[in-house]
Amino acid sequence: MLTRCCRCRRSNNNVSDWKEFERLKELPNLKDLLMVNNPLYNSIASDADDSEWRMNVLKRLPTLKKLDGKDVTDDELEQAMAG
Repeated sequence: MLTRCCRCRRSNNNVSDWKEFERLKELPNLKDLLMVNNPLYNSIASDADDSEWRMNVLKRLPTLKKLDGKDVTDDELEQAMAG
Protein backbone atom coordinates (compact mmCIF):
# COMPACT_ATOMS: atom_id res chain seq x y z
CA MET A 1 0.00 0.00 0.00
CA LEU A 2 1.51 3.34 -1.03
CA THR A 3 0.29 5.13 2.08
CA ARG A 4 2.94 3.17 4.00
CA CYS A 5 5.70 4.40 1.71
CA CYS A 6 8.49 6.15 3.61
CA ARG A 7 10.94 6.71 0.70
CA CYS A 8 10.18 8.22 -2.66
CA ARG A 9 12.67 8.55 -5.50
CA ARG A 10 11.26 10.96 -8.09
CA SER A 11 14.49 12.35 -9.52
CA ASN A 12 14.79 12.74 -13.30
CA ASN A 13 11.01 12.75 -13.78
CA ASN A 14 8.85 15.47 -15.22
CA VAL A 15 7.44 16.96 -12.04
CA SER A 16 6.94 20.51 -13.24
CA ASP A 17 4.55 22.22 -10.83
CA TRP A 18 3.55 22.36 -7.19
CA LYS A 19 0.10 20.92 -7.93
CA GLU A 20 1.69 17.66 -9.03
CA PHE A 21 4.15 17.81 -6.12
CA GLU A 22 1.28 18.25 -3.63
CA ARG A 23 0.15 14.69 -4.37
CA LEU A 24 3.02 13.53 -2.17
CA LYS A 25 0.97 14.68 0.83
CA GLU A 26 -1.04 11.49 0.26
CA LEU A 27 1.96 9.62 1.69
CA PRO A 28 1.69 10.35 5.44
CA ASN A 29 4.74 8.21 6.32
CA LEU A 30 7.06 9.82 3.77
CA LYS A 31 10.41 10.58 5.42
CA ASP A 32 12.94 10.50 2.56
CA LEU A 33 12.36 12.27 -0.76
CA LEU A 34 14.63 12.60 -3.77
CA MET A 35 13.45 15.15 -6.37
CA VAL A 36 16.61 16.42 -8.09
CA ASN A 37 16.63 16.99 -11.86
CA ASN A 38 12.93 17.63 -12.20
CA PRO A 39 11.69 20.78 -13.96
CA LEU A 40 10.23 22.08 -10.69
CA TYR A 41 13.48 21.48 -8.81
CA ASN A 42 15.57 22.98 -11.61
CA SER A 43 13.41 26.11 -11.74
CA ILE A 44 14.12 26.90 -8.06
CA ALA A 45 17.38 25.28 -6.97
CA SER A 46 20.79 26.22 -8.27
CA ASP A 47 24.04 24.30 -8.22
CA ALA A 48 25.36 26.61 -5.52
CA ASP A 49 22.25 26.98 -3.37
CA ASP A 50 19.19 24.81 -2.90
CA SER A 51 17.92 26.46 0.29
CA GLU A 52 14.88 28.09 -1.38
CA TRP A 53 13.89 24.71 -2.80
CA ARG A 54 14.31 23.03 0.57
CA MET A 55 12.19 25.69 2.34
CA ASN A 56 9.39 25.32 -0.23
CA VAL A 57 9.40 21.54 0.11
CA LEU A 58 9.54 21.51 3.91
CA LYS A 59 6.58 23.91 4.12
CA ARG A 60 4.57 21.33 2.20
CA LEU A 61 6.06 18.16 3.70
CA PRO A 62 7.22 18.96 7.25
CA THR A 63 7.54 15.29 8.21
CA LEU A 64 10.55 14.75 5.93
CA LYS A 65 13.78 13.69 7.61
CA LYS A 66 15.87 13.61 4.44
CA LEU A 67 15.53 15.64 1.24
CA ASP A 68 17.60 15.08 -1.88
CA GLY A 69 20.14 13.01 -0.02
CA LYS A 70 20.70 15.53 2.79
CA ASP A 71 19.34 15.31 6.32
CA VAL A 72 16.71 17.89 7.21
CA THR A 73 17.94 19.97 10.14
CA ASP A 74 15.81 21.29 12.97
CA ASP A 75 16.82 24.83 11.95
CA GLU A 76 15.65 24.29 8.36
CA LEU A 77 12.33 22.91 9.51
CA GLU A 78 11.82 25.74 11.97
CA GLN A 79 12.65 28.32 9.29
CA ALA A 80 10.29 26.70 6.79
CA MET A 81 7.43 26.64 9.27
CA ALA A 82 8.01 30.29 10.23
CA GLY A 83 8.09 31.51 6.62
